[in-house]
Amino acid sequence: ESYWNTKVLYIDGENKRVLVRRLKPCSPNFTDATNEKYISYDYIIGCAAVSDYRPIEKLKGKIRRSAEHMRLDLVANPDVLAHLAANAPNAKVIAFAAEPSGDLEEAWAKKQRKGAFALAMNDISRRDIGFETDENDLTLLFADQKVERSGKRSKLACALWLLNHVV
Repeated sequence: ESYWNTKVLYIDGENKRVLVRRLKPCSPNFTDATNEKYISYDYIIGCAAVSDYRPIEKLKGKIRRSAEHMRLDLVANPDVLAHLAANAPNAKVIAFAAEPSGDLEEAWAKKQRKGAFALAMNDISRRDIGFETDENDLTLLFADQKVERSGKRSKLACALWLLNHVV
């Protein structure tokens, strides 16, 4: 139970007032995500910055520098949040998107692909918010096409604003 009196699953986040479960979505065998206890939550908030791809072959040890050309083959990581959305019909799934502009088109498409109830987007092209700053400015897209904007505020204030709008 969380501060908001609901069962909330944060994927790789930390907050002492909510139940935190760390999943390992970079693993090709992400059985944690299919566990019944996860799909019984009221809300699932995917707030991890998970890589979309991983190397196909995992090498042990150091790769020594040489004049030889190297090639890196990648494979897509499983989309844990989309999987949870498809397998937790009673949960409201909230996704995140760090977008290279304020254009909402790709964010809407991502929300649709993931089957999310809502998606919180931030414009990473802005230097005054997001990465390496103390502030953010979220745009929240809902399944019913409603759009809410947090306005520029501290990251903690953005987190509380988000929770108050989705929970």
